[in-house]
Amino acid sequence: MLAFLRNHLWRDLAAFTGIKFFIKAKDELSARLLIIVLGQKGEQKTWYTTINITRGWKEFRIPFKAFKEGLSRKKEKTAGQAMELKAVKGIYWVVNELTLPHGTEGMIWLDEVSFY
Repeated sequence: MLAFLRNHLWRDLAAFTGIKFFIKAKDELSARLLIIVLGQKGEQKTWYTTINITRGWKEFRIPFKAFKEGLSRKKEKTAGQAMELKAVKGIYWVVNELTLPHGTEGMIWLDEVSFY
């Protein structure tokens, strides 16, 4: 099971140092915030951080340097590389069975996504 919110616009975020947004959920839960980028050689890379979503609106200001590198499509990590933000392919807020029991119902609200 996988549920996600997606902002799927190609963009250059190299001039920014982080992402800001407001989010709340019907019930408290953990989610992953993913940023998908294309590397210099055209490979797709995933960067992630975990967020805890509460019942009340909460503002998140997450610097890009706080994201950890996930596996690339080749299923390998390139240790020590910084996130290249010139070719951002998408931003995802993801909840999956690893953080919630199968069959759990819920609702998430997301507002005012911006970059700083």
